[in-house]
Amino acid sequence: MLTSSAPQGGSKKPNLATSLERVLTATPWTSFDSAYSVRGKMEEQTRQQRFTVCEQRQPPLTDPDECLLFALTFATIRELIDEGIRYVELSISSVGGITPARARRLGYIDEITAGLRNPHSNPALYQRVVSSIDKKSFFVPLVRTLLMLHTSELAVDDDHPEFYRTYAREGQKADECRLAPLHEKTFFNQNSYRTILATIRQRDQVAGIDIAGQETSCFSKRGMGALKTLLKELISIASRWRETASRLGAAV
Repeated sequence: MLTSSAPQGGSKKPNLATSLERVLTATPWTSFDSAYSVRGKMEEQTRQQRFTVCEQRQPPLTDPDECLLFALTFATIRELIDEGIRYVELSISSVGGITPARARRLGYIDEITAGLRNPHSNPALYQRVVSSIDKKSFFVPLVRTLLMLHTSELAVDDDHPEFYRTYAREGQKADECRLAPLHEKTFFNQNSYRTILATIRQRDQVAGIDIAGQETSCFSKRGMGALKTLLKELISIASRWRETASRLGAAV
């Protein structure tokens, strides 16, 4: 939680807490979705330049959708480098499971960061970063991912898995849950659960679970049981990271 205090002695000099609170809080000068508007500008610019980036990849990408996926991933990492950010946790939607496209995006993150650490593996893309950030040297960020689930997936009804349970509408008892149909793309079925679990087990770069959506669901035993299993796997990963950091003399 962010806290701030007024400058002592009537000083107008801002302190760090005050500055952070201003950036992270919706105010008359900082809109709630301001971070998304910045992201939108980057995406629009990337859409216009994506084919140049894809031609420089080895081998080049020719499929338009695949090209855009790669170019957006590259642009995100390039922005992190430009800002001097050394560690980041990117949220990747896994609502309904890890689809082939999402798996490829995770692969592109690994491909691009590994390629920038080894310039000889892809000189063209490396040079594109060097020329665009105007720095003689740069640090390639460590990129870990958060897998995003939806609250409705954790409220899948134990007896009717095509529905989820949510709090009652106006006029009903406050503690009464009702059934609502799940959209098939957000259906937390066994297949989607397995793909998420497999991704966590295969990638030490998964840092956690990002749960999005309205906080109106009545979480079910089935949904919470699935989340508990996923979190156990993440704890195991965190333990391995801590052991590695300890051997290297670093703090995690």
